Amino acid sequence: MTPTASLRQLADRVAAVLGPEGFTFAEGEGAVSSGGPFTNGFFVRGPLRIGLIVRGETLGLPVYETNKHNAGHDDIVRFLGHADDALLRWDPKAFRAFASDGSDPIAAFVHDLSRIILPALRTSPDAFAALVSSAHAARLRSWGL
Repeated sequence: MTPTASLRQLADRVAAVLGPEGFTFAEGEGAVSSGGPFTNGFFVRGPLRIGLIVRGETLGLPVYETNKHNAGHDDIVRFLGHADDALLRWDPKAFRAFASDGSDPIAAFVHDLSRIILPALRTSPDAFAALVSSAHAARLRSWGL
């Protein structure tokens, strides 16, 4: 299966959770990098974008973007105080997302969206945007920037 076909299948599953919250999906662009061919797309609602990247049939790290800042799913759940509760994890050596409970990574992502991310967004979209900016700044500091 091509990365684009995989992205569409994954996006359909995520749309079941994000669509009712007012997000719409837009496909990004495909390209090739050191990790091989990939494609991406974004769920968009106002200034917030939730990005998916797919290499082959494998989900990469979802990213949250707002106010010209971005942060990975792992950083956001940690900043929300749910690092231990999140099912979707990132393996930087394998460059892939995986489910800590052994389930499908998209099911794990949908779980995290439903139980961690969306409750925070519903409480305060502005506070969530500030959290993305804080996580972004923390990541830059960890890189010495």
